Amino acid sequence: GRPSMGKSALAQTIIFNNSIKKHIPGGLISLEMDEFANVIRFIAMYTGINIKNIRSGSLIDNQINHIIKFFDVFNDSQIYIDCAFSLTAFSLRNKAKILKKKFNIEYLIIDYLQLMEGSSKESNRDQEISKISRTCKSIAKELNIPVIALAQLNREVEKRANKRPQLSDL
Repeated sequence: GRPSMGKSALAQTIIFNNSIKKHIPGGLISLEMDEFANVIRFIAMYTGINIKNIRSGSLIDNQINHIIKFFDVFNDSQIYIDCAFSLTAFSLRNKAKILKKKFNIEYLIIDYLQLMEGSSKESNRDQEISKISRTCKSIAKELNIPVIALAQLNREVEKRANKRPQLSDL
């Protein structure tokens, strides 16, 4: 998707509905936001409180009680968040295996693909992204879980007559 079009919000909605509401163990590897930012968004989703009010602490007593209730639910959920700001395809595979072995995750979401580091052996970024995508597919097959990798398109797609995304748009 394009910048600021809700890719992270979509991922968090999937996690919220699966791991918080249905207690399905899932992993989130977030390269874009830290744990605090992710949890703040989950609080807003669960309580319906404006995220700006949560961040600023402008809350009334009733809202504070809703947030406390959220943490009871969140602590019982099976969400495993890893906010690695430096990740390669190799380390992604290792993290996924650890999450599967330790917590038996049933799905994995990566937010977002282009923030992963490529191998210096690759000659260009397109090849690096291709390798990272292949790694995601092999993780899905090896661990028998869906892997959802968020990706951002560049602005070149808007300039073409056929706006259908291509690998080079990543």
